[in-house]
Amino acid sequence: MPKKIKPKAMPLPVWTSEKIDAVDTTAIIKKLHDLGVVIDESTFKAGAMRHRSAVDLANEMKPGLRGALRDFLELSFCALWKRWLPERPSLEMIDDWILDGYDCSDDHFHNEGLALWRRAWDTLLARFNDTMTTVEKTQAAVFPRYSSLLDWTQDYVQEHVHVSPNYVDAGVRFIDELLAQFYEEHELFRQNILADKADILRIANRHDDAIVVVNNIIRTWPNNAIGYTMLASVLEDAGKPQAAIAALERALAVPVGEADDFDIQARLDDLRARHDQAPSSGPAGPEFGGSA
Repeated sequence: MPKKIKPKAMPLPVWTSEKIDAVDTTAIIKKLHDLGVVIDESTFKAGAMRHRSAVDLANEMKPGLRGALRDFLELSFCALWKRWLPERPSLEMIDDWILDGYDCSDDHFHNEGLALWRRAWDTLLARFNDTMTTVEKTQAAVFPRYSSLLDWTQDYVQEHVHVSPNYVDAGVRFIDELLAQFYEEHELFRQNILADKADILRIANRHDDAIVVVNNIIRTWPNNAIGYTMLASVLEDAGKPQAAIAALERALAVPVGEADDFDIQARLDDLRARHDQAPSSGPAGPEFGGSA
């Protein structure tokens, strides 16, 4: 007698955010009912008060699902949160804004991308408190399991550098908010962010403002090379090559750490060659002028 062949089970559909977003609310609710999840708008909103994440709410209401069924459950709750609670964005909504902002940046839609990132940042910023003074603490407390807060904020700053001067005020504002919130972050973070702030201002031809920022870096970290090299760049860009040369001479005279890493001697030699300047008789003082 021939052996019976068991028919193969039909594969479950592969659900994506785009597919779920195309399904109307009534159909989503019916499919959830078929899974044993009895939900309506009031029940959903009541449950959401206990959570910031639609995924967490979904798995609270129906734990134990696997594979495509779990995908449908979680994605459905993400879609319903967007429809029923847009005024209180879920973590998934914020993460989507961040990821969509990257796509906009890649496609050079800077207006749209920066608007999405500003929306994400404002939403997160409203949820920060006075104990969240480093990025790591804040990620763990407010934005777990989602985009890296450190990587994204650094990319956000660099996007402003890239598109300055059109977004210079927005970039300066964001950096000031970062520094105010994460004031206990390590020195390298703060140095680099301040250097980026000066760069945004430099590109916008706001050289005096940039010089103020970089002199603050030098005052705070007088033995670090980053402030002097950044100052030299700003001064040369402002049409003050002699002052730029003096800034690098001062760095070598201190002497600063990381002089080799920042190629200070090579930068100085290049500046002198391009501006036909011989070595000066002595280094300038620690403060370098703006408009004076």
